[in-house]
Amino acid sequence: MFFMGLATVASAQAENDQAKSSKYETIELKVKGVCGMCKSRIETAVYDLKGVKTASWDLETDVLTAVIHPKKVTRQEIAQKLAERGHDNELVKADTTAYQELPGCCKYNDGVKKHGGGGH
Repeated sequence: MFFMGLATVASAQAENDQAKSSKYETIELKVKGVCGMCKSRIETAVYDLKGVKTASWDLETDVLTAVIHPKKVTRQEIAQKLAERGHDNELVKADTTAYQELPGCCKYNDGVKKHGGGGH
């Protein structure tokens, strides 16, 4: 009887652990950018939002991959934050003023990718 009780407790704990880990979900969002400075700006903007566990923007594919807590932050809120920082994305067009204030190397509307590391 004692061992059955331990198995029940262990099973309940495993389910609780699984529920905690599944409270996060992975999202992807296409975000325009051209260089390492864009990567830094995009990732920092996303990390500034509560409920973001990880964020990584790929310079080659323009895809932001983020692990988020969907009850604390939404894909739409992330898209809006990126637009406010000057980056068009698949959900929201960038704020014109914010885009104009980007450094010259970050102007993606010219269609030129500038590959590089963390900056210029």
